[in-house]
Amino acid sequence: MTYIRAILVVGLLTTSALVMGQVNLPAAKAIELTQLHQSIRGTYQIQLDGIRKKVALTLSTIEKIDATRSETEITFLPYDKQIRILILPIETINAKDFKPVKPVSYKYTNEAVY
Repeated sequence: MTYIRAILVVGLLTTSALVMGQVNLPAAKAIELTQLHQSIRGTYQIQLDGIRKKVALTLSTIEKIDATRSETEITFLPYDKQIRILILPIETINAKDFKPVKPVSYKYTNEAVY
């Protein structure tokens, strides 16, 4: 029971941090994008080339990920000099055997890392 409470607290704090961190967005838009972020987890992968660091995506980047998604092809969204985001296509996500990807890969690859 304590484990479940801890997960809920962490989830609420993360959501609050995302909403509060986007001060230039209206509250309704920040909540909408936070929900989008939760719904698309496992369908994109942050790929780092030659570096190891934590990457915090902004809510506007989450919106770009969703807008960049292709129907049938893996796409890439440049993020930084050594960082890009691999975005799985809708066709792959809707497949019966869909398996979410790892959130981060420390090597550029044209295939998602599971």
